[in-house]
Formats: sequence, C-alpha cells, structure tokens
Amino acid sequence: MTEKEALKHNPIFEDQPESVLDRFLGLAQKETYPAENIFYMDQSEYDKIHCVLDGTITVDMILTQEAGVPVKLESGDLFGLEALIQVGTPVMNSTLRAETEVTVLTWKVLDWQTICEQDPAVGYAVVLNIARLLHQRIRHWQISLLDNMSWGIE
Repeated sequence: MTEKEALKHNPIFEDQPESVLDRFLGLAQKETYPAENIFYMDQSEYDKIHCVLDGTITVDMILTQEAGVPVKLESGDLFGLEALIQVGTPVMNSTLRAETEVTVLTWKVLDWQTICEQDPAVGYAVVLNIARLLHQRIRHWQISLLDNMSWGIE
C-alpha cells in the first residue's frame, strides 16, 4: 500500500482532498521496525502519531488481555491520535508491539496541530473524524468485552 493509499484508507482522511493528504505526507517520516519492537509501553509519554503502512502491531491493554480480545493495527491504521485531544502530556494507555516487521509513517503531534490551526476547516474535519473513530473503537471494544465476558456467566 502506498503512503497516500494508507491515508485514504483511514476514516480520518476519507473526505480530505489530495492537497491535504499531500500536506500531511510532506511532514511524515517513513520508518521500519523489526518484529517485537516496542513502540510504546503502557503509561509512557508520547509525542508522535503513526500510520501503519505494512506489517501488524499488537495493542495490549489490561482489559483486552483479561477478556482475551486481541487488538491488531494493520495497513492504514493510525495510532497516537489521542495526543491531539488529551490535555497535558499525552500518556499511552496500552503497550504497542510490532508483531511482524512494521513500516510506519511518523509525524510529530505538533505538526498535526500546526496544520489543523493553519486551516480550521481541515482541523475541524480531522478532530471530528478522530472523535468518531474513537467512539467506534470504544463501542466495538465494549461489545467485544461484554460478549467475551458473558461466556463465563452461568
């Protein structure tokens, strides 16, 4: 998957014109990490946003471990987005580990904030789409956790 296709694949950028994608891509760094690389540990501070281009990243959270619900990030998935909306220094709420060799696009959170502040229409669309994506993830995980936990109820 090309860099632009990866961004188009993600709901954060689904309604954005090519020129906006190009602005974001112009600030990204392409990086490759080996399998088993730890991107972030639970409760670690971070200041970057990533988009998976190739490979798989496992997201380990206490709730997903207890319920046996694996969470995987693959091509086109973004992580670190919460840094745009958290107050203060962003803290990761999970451990992210490369399951395979992984290639990602990486941005400084400050670069995303600058684009969003320079173009309020883009900023509004990005933040709205982040809120929608986070809502979908929370709802999906909630349903999965409840479903898996209900199997243990007699």
